[in-house]
Amino acid sequence: MADSKNRHLAAYAKRMKNIRNEYRMSQEKFAETLEISLSTYKKIESGQMGVSTDILKKVKHKFNVSSDYILYGDCENTEDVIDVVYNCSEMDKMKIFLKLSEQLGKCTNEKDTYTGR
Repeated sequence: MADSKNRHLAAYAKRMKNIRNEYRMSQEKFAETLEISLSTYKKIESGQMGVSTDILKKVKHKFNVSSDYILYGDCENTEDVIDVVYNCSEMDKMKIFLKLSEQLGKCTNEKDTYTGR
């Protein structure tokens, strides 16, 4: 479980750094733009700390980046998704399954609405 958490933190860190570098900003300027302390940002970028929902919202609005990208990255094919799920704990797999089932149910309901069923 700790390995999984560390991998996720490292992935968040990498994507945050990529966004910062894309905008050619120093850590100081990026932290200031997100209205967080430099020490907090350094912890995020070094993978010592996760990204709060408040920070996700700020990144989304100030840098036009989806929070899904920060949390999950870009999945170019289903094999990436399968690998991520395969490496999850059984509890996380169940949560993913339930969330997917819920989303598929919404899609089915929307389709039924559009087709008049």
